[in-house]
Amino acid sequence: MKIIYLLLPLVNCYIFNRPSIKIDVVEIQNSINNLIKTQKMELMHNNIFESVPHDVKLFMFKKLTNDLPDFHKQGDILLKFNDNLITFIMNSNIDINFKKEVITKLIDFTLWGDHIGSNILHVYKILIDNLTF
Repeated sequence: MKIIYLLLPLVNCYIFNRPSIKIDVVEIQNSINNLIKTQKMELMHNNIFESVPHDVKLFMFKKLTNDLPDFHKQGDILLKFNDNLITFIMNSNIDINFKKEVITKLIDFTLWGDHIGSNILHVYKILIDNLTF
């Protein structure tokens, strides 16, 4: 949800103060790529939970099992927000090239959020693999 708050000022500034804003698309893209690269949890070793006490692992498992559906709902909310924002952008009078840039970055942010969700599921799987019931 924080991603939404990061993108809104960008869109608002451009729509209302277009001449005074300069956006470095390459810099934004590099920032997104760096965030994705630094959060590759699939590179975690299976022994990450090795020294975690059983009762803590069991608590984590129960908590994640309970919270995952709500976490997934946030992704649905983000996609609906994207739909509304993209419709707004497409119906605006801003430059077509800027429209493309903003929509592309919005999708990049969405992909980043989806990647984080995948990472959480990967950690969840590792946790289950290291749990004894």
